[in-house]
Amino acid sequence: MNPEARRAFSVAVYARRGERVLVGHDGAMPGFLAGLAVRRKEKVGAVVLANTSASADPGGLAVDLVLRTVDDDPDPAPAWRPGPAVPPPVEELLGQWWSEGTAYAFSAREGRLEIKAVDAPRTAEPSVLVEEGADRFRVVSGRAQGELLRVVRRDDGTVERLYWVTYPVTRDPRPFGA
Repeated sequence: MNPEARRAFSVAVYARRGERVLVGHDGAMPGFLAGLAVRRKEKVGAVVLANTSASADPGGLAVDLVLRTVDDDPDPAPAWRPGPAVPPPVEELLGQWWSEGTAYAFSAREGRLEIKAVDAPRTAEPSVLVEEGADRFRVVSGRAQGELLRVVRRDDGTVERLYWVTYPVTRDPRPFGA
């Protein structure tokens, strides 16, 4: 195909559905029909071949397949990038903690502390906390929003326990009561 014909084909409108424009081509020969449709913006295309020459619309089916793919497939997830460094007050709290028989995972995202029960569904939102002062964090979203997480330290400065929504939180599971 010469360059001028290629340019003309590459901008030819094949189908328009609302504001969405597709390029493509129908074709046929005795006993066969074909249709090609491409949505250039999303780089999605479909080819339909039919071994009939009556009562078929392979071009329309190709358009439907392309638009269904564009509508139903989610956008790809953004590429992973390392987040900011974890602040030291958050870093020493990371890992597994326990409260009243429930294990919690403390993690960091974008420099913020996140808390989620270990057995929570994968789709459950974590509690997100921001540092409010020395050894104090406030839940800004998720479970217990607005509540306080307080850090209690030993004489040597290491973390002994936490209090989240006034409940004691420790590194190991402990029985209820004294």
